[in-house]
Amino acid sequence: MALRSFGLPWFAALASLACVAARPAPTQPALREALLELRERDQAARGALMAGLRAGSGGQVDPKLVEAVRVADAESLRKLEAVLAEPCWPGFDEIGRDGAHALWLLAQHADTRPDLQREALRKMELRVKEGQADAGDFAYLTDRVRVAAGEPQRFGTQFTADADGVQRPFPVEAPSELERRRAELGLPSMAEYARMLSSALGSPARPEPLATFPPRPDQPGARPQPQSR
Repeated sequence: MALRSFGLPWFAALASLACVAARPAPTQPALREALLELRERDQAARGALMAGLRAGSGGQVDPKLVEAVRVADAESLRKLEAVLAEPCWPGFDEIGRDGAHALWLLAQHADTRPDLQREALRKMELRVKEGQADAGDFAYLTDRVRVAAGEPQRFGTQFTADADGVQRPFPVEAPSELERRRAELGLPSMAEYARMLSSALGSPARPEPLATFPPRPDQPGARPQPQSR
C-alpha cells in the first residue's frame, strides 16, 4: 500500500499504523472468546434457516432449522443476562471491536426478552458516548426496541413484508430526515440498504417506509417480523 494513501504523508501514515499496532489487548479476553463463539452459532443457525426458507415452498421450512435458532438464542440469552447483571456494558477496551459487535448481536436477536433489549440499549448508549461501542450497532438496536414497542423507528433498519409480500421498512419517525440520520452514523442510503436486504433474502425489498404498523403476529393477517440483522 502506498504510504500516501488516504491523503496522509508518509510519517503520518506510519504513526497511524503504529497506533493500530500499539492498541492494547482486550482486558476481558475470555468474555470476548465466549461472545465470538455465540455469534458464530447465531449466524450459522440463522444462515441455515434463511437458506431453508429460500429453498422451500409456501413458507415451509424444516422444523430442525427453526429449533437450531431457538437453541442458539437460548444460549445467547443466558450470556446476555449475565453481562447485563454487571454494572457496565463491556466496550472496545474490554472485549475488542469484534467482541463488542458480537455482544450487540446477542441483544439484537433477544426478541423474546424485550426487557433485556431495553436494558442493553440503555447501557450501550453510555458506551457509545464514550467511544466504546459502535454507533451503527446502537442504531439497529434502537430501531429494534422501538418497533417492538410499536413506535416509529429512527434509522429505518427494521423491515417487514407488506400486503404484497415486499419487504418494507416499518414506520419511521420524521421520514424526511431519515437519510441524514443514517448518513451521520455511516449507514448506507435506504436505496442501497434495500438492495442489500433483497439480495440477502432473495425477495423484493423497497426503501419506502410503511405508513402504519402491520398487524402483530398474534392478530389475524399478521405478517412476518423484522427481516433485518
